[in-house]
Amino acid sequence: MSADLPTSSGVPVTDELIAALAQEAEAGYDVDALRRKRPIGSAPADVASARLDPELRSALIVRRESSSTRGQRAAHRLQGSATTSMTTDELLELLRDE
Repeated sequence: MSADLPTSSGVPVTDELIAALAQEAEAGYDVDALRRKRPIGSAPADVASARLDPELRSALIVRRESSSTRGQRAAHRLQGSATTSMTTDELLELLRDE
């Protein structure tokens, strides 16, 4: 199975790549050795409430729904359907249905 989209670095997604990544993930990661992303802003973000007029609120909702990524759509579709006892193959099968 080759995916329509390559990885973010341009590498084609093949069954072999998926198997290698699944094996790597199942072996576990050294959390201390993982590369961290550059922080956004000078400190963690705060949650804040804001009053929006109905037109702006509607525009924000439309924008949010139209700008989702493939991963966000998959996560939304899978919400509540995956279990911790599922194998990697079972989880990947759920993702392939997009």
